[in-house]
Amino acid sequence: MIFSERLKEEREKRNWSQNDLAEKIHVSRQSVSKWKVFFDSLFMMGVLLFITKIVVWVLNKFAGANITIVADAPYVMNFLPLILMVIGGMGSDKLKKIYR
Repeated sequence: MIFSERLKEEREKRNWSQNDLAEKIHVSRQSVSKWKVFFDSLFMMGVLLFITKIVVWVLNKFAGANITIVADAPYVMNFLPLILMVIGGMGSDKLKKIYR
């Protein structure tokens, strides 16, 4: 189950709207929506990475290819700039509201 489905399920259990959830955690409704998109995107990137690993393994094993996805680099470092950019965007939205 992806994040947005799980979040919606939990909200509906409590009879909360997206606005209610945003008020309870002291963020805007748009921030909740951005989080859903962000975490769903991370999930899909993980799925795509897994599929890519399987395809590369099959090609290496059965087609005699010698393919390397990323040589000696942790995957977290590939996504770290993206994660920091998204977190910075969410934080700047909150700071903008505080210091208006």
